[in-house]
Amino acid sequence: MNPLEHARSHWRTVVGKTLWWAAEKYAYPDIIVSDETRENTMALGAHLDRGGSALVIPNHLSGDDIPLEQAYLIDALGTSIQRLTAPVGKKQFDGREGFFNAAVLHALPYIGVERPLLVQGYDTGKYDPELTKRLRDLAFYITNRTLHTPGGLLMYPPEGTRSKDGKLQRARLGVGHVIIDYLLNSTSESPPAIIVPAAIIPTGKFSRSFNWKYSKRPLDPLEIRIGQGVPMDQLSYNFNPREITADCMQLLKGMMPSHMHGFYASK
Repeated sequence: MNPLEHARSHWRTVVGKTLWWAAEKYAYPDIIVSDETRENTMALGAHLDRGGSALVIPNHLSGDDIPLEQAYLIDALGTSIQRLTAPVGKKQFDGREGFFNAAVLHALPYIGVERPLLVQGYDTGKYDPELTKRLRDLAFYITNRTLHTPGGLLMYPPEGTRSKDGKLQRARLGVGHVIIDYLLNSTSESPPAIIVPAAIIPTGKFSRSFNWKYSKRPLDPLEIRIGQGVPMDQLSYNFNPREITADCMQLLKGMMPSHMHGFYASK
């Protein structure tokens, strides 16, 4: 690792640990992390330490669920994470869902998190098609680079947008294309990549915006679940993004309670 990447990794660790400490102590009513999740997190860290990379696929319920999972993983894994990437929506980055949300996304590179921009499918009419394509191509370049970096960790929510009812929605095909891109560009020297399902599980009332304890209405604790890693090349190996995405959602479904299965309840 070059000196700049080394410094960035340490700075990201300091910031992430601070944010996780603040989240546990002050910001949230309670955060539940089971022994099984801690064991799976340690296994993920060992994989990264051996020079592997990982694609973390979380569900998406609220504006703060993915940042909360990032803070947990940074706190738990520290400098085992050599590169951290989390694509974000152009709409949110532009402040169309609030100034605070946009400010956080603008600040991510300063704490060592790459955040390639993507125009979400429902929002393409708001942006020039050429810009949409350029952003998509750049995002695929960055995500592919992360998965080909020893110790690289990519967080990519397959659903793309927040669930309206707390249940799994039909996934978009982006995650399937990311996996195909990795497989097609892999060589014998590429780091072995795994897919790790992750989920936020509400224990009662939760907010689609922020779940802080100082909310206007009482909110219940959240549970963070991290699943076991699955080698990426064990998924459907016919380079069909729809089938690969479906495989990913089965991994995610398998670690969630049945009342949250939503679109995938009967699949």
